[in-house]
Amino acid sequence: MANTVSGQRLWKGNVGLLALCGSWLVGCAELEAGSFLAYQLQNDGSYRIDAREIASLKSPKHMTGELGQIWSGGHLGVGSLEGEDLVLKYRPGQQVDVLYTVADDVARPLDRSGIVLYSFYGHLQDVRSMLSGVGVEPAELFPVDVAVAPVAPDIGMTIMPSENAAYVSTAHTFVLLDDLVEKEVPLAANAGIVAHEFGHALFQWLTLGELYGGQMAGSDAELRAVASLNEGFADMVGALVTGQPYFIAASLDMPERRVDGDWSVGDVEFFPDDEEAGVALGLLYDPYALGTVFASVVWDVVLVAGDAELVLQRVIEATRVWGQQWASGETRSAYRWLDAYLGEMGAEYEEVICESVARRFGDVYVVTECS
Repeated sequence: MANTVSGQRLWKGNVGLLALCGSWLVGCAELEAGSFLAYQLQNDGSYRIDAREIASLKSPKHMTGELGQIWSGGHLGVGSLEGEDLVLKYRPGQQVDVLYTVADDVARPLDRSGIVLYSFYGHLQDVRSMLSGVGVEPAELFPVDVAVAPVAPDIGMTIMPSENAAYVSTAHTFVLLDDLVEKEVPLAANAGIVAHEFGHALFQWLTLGELYGGQMAGSDAELRAVASLNEGFADMVGALVTGQPYFIAASLDMPERRVDGDWSVGDVEFFPDDEEAGVALGLLYDPYALGTVFASVVWDVVLVAGDAELVLQRVIEATRVWGQQWASGETRSAYRWLDAYLGEMGAEYEEVICESVARRFGDVYVVTECS
C-alpha cells in the first residue's frame, strides 16, 4: 500500500502552532476563502495535499466553527474525584492564530501546522457527514473543544504515549500532541486516526447516554475488557469511515493494528481477567490487541457485505443495545457485544459472523446464536 504524500511540498522546519498577530505577511485580518489546503485521503491509502471545502469552519484564522474550537495550550488536570477515579478536565488556552494567505479562493497556510489544523477539522466534518448519512445525528457531540499540546502537571495522568491524537472522555476534549518524529502524514492529519478518536466519543455517548461521563460500572477485569471493546469500536469507526483497514499506516508502521489481518485471541498476550493484567493499577494492560480482534470480525463482514455504511450503522446500533444491556445489569461481558452485533446484522450475515468469531475468538467466547 502506498502511504506517501503527493502534491505540494511543504517546508518541514520546526514550526509552532501560534503565529503573532501583526505579521507583515498577512496582518490580523480574517481573510475569506472558499476552500482550504489540507491532507486528503486517496483511495489507495495515500494522501494528497490539495484544496477542499470545510463548510463547518467559520474562522480559518482562529479555527472555530460548527464542530467546535481548536485551542492552543491550556491546562489538562484533575477536576474532581469520583470514587477512586481521577476525572480530567480541560481549561482552554489561547485561540490559535493560523497564518495563511488566500489565492484562487483557497486558504493556504504559511506553515505545516496550519495544514494539519485544517486537515483535522476537515476530517472531523467528514466523520459527522458519514454518520448523518447512516441516520445518526449525534448533535450532543458538537461543539467539542480541541486542545493542542495542553499543559499537564503529571504526565502519568495524561495521554500516553507522548505523541498522539486522543480523546479525553471526562473533558469531552480532543487532545493533539506533537509528533516526536516527523511524519509524512502527521497523526492529527490522518483521517482514520481522527475518526478513531471520534469513535471514543461516540462509544461514550452510546454506552453511557451522556458526555463528560466517568466510566461504566463494573469490576477492574470487566472494565479492562470494556477498554478493549472501546479501542476495537474506535478502530471499527476509523476503518469504516475511511474504507481503509490499515488507516494508521500512513502515519505509523504498526501492522498489528490493521483490521484485515488474521488476528485471533492467540495473538493476545494478556486478557482482561489475567491477574498479571491488573498489575500497577492496570497500566500494564494493553487494550489494543484484543480490540483489534473485535474490529477484525467487523471487517470480515465488510468484505462480504461490500457496504461500509451499512456495517457502520449496524455497529453503532449494536453498541447502543449492548450499552443498554450493561447499564441494566443484564450483562457484564464485553464479549456479549458480539451477540448484539449479530442481532443487528441479521440472518443474512449470520454465517460469516459465526465463522469469524469461531476463527478469531476460539474457545474464549462463542456467540449464543452460533452454538
